[in-house]
Amino acid sequence: MDERPSDKSLGVFGTIVFHLLLLLALIFISISSVDPGDEGILVELGDSPTGQGQFTPSSSAPAAQTSTPPASQPASTPPPTPSASTPARQQVLTQNTEEAPSISAEEKAKQEEQKRIAEQERRLKAEQERQRQEELERQRIADLERQKKEKEQQRQA
Repeated sequence: MDERPSDKSLGVFGTIVFHLLLLLALIFISISSVDPGDEGILVELGDSPTGQGQFTPSSSAPAAQTSTPPASQPASTPPPTPSASTPARQQVLTQNTEEAPSISAEEKAKQEEQKRIAEQERRLKAEQERQRQEELERQRIADLERQKKEKEQQRQA
């Protein structure tokens, strides 16, 4: 097939235009799908002082500020104290105990019986499926043998 240089340039141009349109569509779709009032849920992952668990440090200053001061600062300056601009701690509601519903011995026995019956049914179905597969395999082998015999008879005749 004869390819002309104009065909290649047209292909490159079409590819570039297609990808630019695709990029613009993705940008506008992603911008329009973000709802400005929908901020989500704040999750503390442990990298801030409020997400570190039961132990609360004596100062709310980051660890980098509590380390030894650099040589350029005089040693007599007091460490920075939390200012009034720091947001107040919020009360976090947690549940310390979790009450699980109790199950009577009779209900446990019923559940165990149901599990046992379900397991027996599963085993029975698996055994039936295995037997069905074996029967299909035997039939397939018998058909192949019959076909071989027929071919031999046709060759001899």
